[in-house]
Amino acid sequence: MTRGEMRAYDEASAVANEVISNIRTVTSFNAQYAEVVRYRDRLNHAQKIGIKGVFITGIFTGFYVFVIFGSMGFVFWYGTNLVIEGKITPGTVFAVFWAIMIGAIHLGQAIPQFGVFTAAKLAAGEIFRIIDLEPNINCMSPHGLIPSHVEGRIELHN
Repeated sequence: MTRGEMRAYDEASAVANEVISNIRTVTSFNAQYAEVVRYRDRLNHAQKIGIKGVFITGIFTGFYVFVIFGSMGFVFWYGTNLVIEGKITPGTVFAVFWAIMIGAIHLGQAIPQFGVFTAAKLAAGEIFRIIDLEPNINCMSPHGLIPSHVEGRIELHN
């Protein structure tokens, strides 16, 4: 998931959270349909970003399949030439072919996991941004109001 897609889903989630938290107000103003439209707009934006990402993934997947079948064709063509010249045996051709295929398959299984690492880095970046945030009030500062006397009594008034 990309940073833009995360932001779009965060906006949609914020709308849903706001509406659910204020359900009485939304219902009293009969604004359910307007809020559904607002939520749908945020989701449509996230969907557009997601479709772009899927398109790019499709291009890379097509390239991956092209490389696999291209390497298959090249290995068999070149291996056949070497067998005809008597330099290697057909068993060696198949051993090399399967070594390349298994390596390519495992590489193909590893590539989608890079998206997980990217999502984790984005989430960690957001967490570190919040951690590094400087508060407006410095609680360790000697400046400001210091009460001379503090009592632990609480009063509640209606």
